[in-house]
Amino acid sequence: MILTATLVFTLCSTQRSWAAFPGANGKIAFASTRDGNYEIYVMKADGSGQTDLSNNPAGDVEPAWSPDGTKIAFTSNRDGNWEVYVMNADGSAQTNLSNNPWSDVDPAWSPDGRKIAFASDRDGSGEIYVMNADGSGQTNLSNNPAWDGEPAWSPDGIKIAFYRYVGPGDSEIYVMNAGDGLDQVNLSNNPAWDKWADWCPYGTKIAFTSSRGGDPGDVYVMNADGLGQIRLTDSPASDEWPAWSPDGTKIAFASYRDGDNEIYVMNVDGSGQTNLSKNSAWDGEPDWQPVTEVNIDIKPGSYPNAIDPKSKGVIPVALVGSAILDVTNVKIDSLRFGPNEASAVQHAFEDVNVDGFLDLILHFKTQQTGIRAGDTQASLTGTTGHGIPIQGCDSIVTVPG
Repeated sequence: MILTATLVFTLCSTQRSWAAFPGANGKIAFASTRDGNYEIYVMKADGSGQTDLSNNPAGDVEPAWSPDGTKIAFTSNRDGNWEVYVMNADGSAQTNLSNNPWSDVDPAWSPDGRKIAFASDRDGSGEIYVMNADGSGQTNLSNNPAWDGEPAWSPDGIKIAFYRYVGPGDSEIYVMNAGDGLDQVNLSNNPAWDKWADWCPYGTKIAFTSSRGGDPGDVYVMNADGLGQIRLTDSPASDEWPAWSPDGTKIAFASYRDGDNEIYVMNVDGSGQTNLSKNSAWDGEPDWQPVTEVNIDIKPGSYPNAIDPKSKGVIPVALVGSAILDVTNVKIDSLRFGPNEASAVQHAFEDVNVDGFLDLILHFKTQQTGIRAGDTQASLTGTTGHGIPIQGCDSIVTVPG
């Protein structure tokens, strides 16, 4: 039974299980043809800062962020056939992992980042394979004569969702054990085509695309056991490739509703559908970067954190250290604050909250931050020395000068 999205429901439980990709919402990776061929792009969660990462004359598609947000697996035909590649989050160190003469596509990381699932036709039909993150140990998991593709690892690492071609006009969302490929179970159970499964970061829901509503495709969501299937989009064009945000509050997807494929984002109840990419080329296959959440304290020791946007002074911001965050291991030149991503003009280490852990005190020129009258919060972003992206947010109150 398909329910309408007007019912009140909770799509993604706030009780975290083992979660592969939880955290703050980082950048969105996607594929685009705007340069005349398929390339991997990234953009901020608001659609700004759209940047080509792959920069290769061949076709590069199907980006998939690693659980720590430092790498992107993707599919490329630069070696004459489709292979699974990996690169750093800045586009460097592009490396062929699968190295097989057949087609290897649809990469998906395991929650611990040690393995990558993918689809391959090397055995005569589409099968779900798993390999180590360095490309070794390639193993057929699904072992079925039907065509299987588009794997998606559950956040607890126990299951892999995938689609299976059942017959003309009919493909289904299945799950199987991630360890041995056994217990293959049909979740969607509908005579239309169901594809592109993506787990909620807390493991309670699966978003997918289905043609069952009469449109070429709409985004649906169901419980992890296949029950409670709910339609989220209802466009006469095709809505495809749903990708849950790391904080579980948004779903990115691709849509043809504007006459060309664009990256959209919506709330998890289907409301607030917004075009992010806004480009006349083809943009599709979004995937959201997970970012490690950290604590920051704007104007340490004060509350509320009053800021005059026109001030010619500086704003102090403390990046709070803890047992799991050594602030001396943060790349200071990577840190950016406010809407304009201002760089720090001064920094020092001090235990400002007297908890036994060093904190990083940063000062930013107020007028460089881009904070405007009416803003209620400001964010700090950056990376650790190991390249792991971090993000923290604190409340502010703007006041007239």
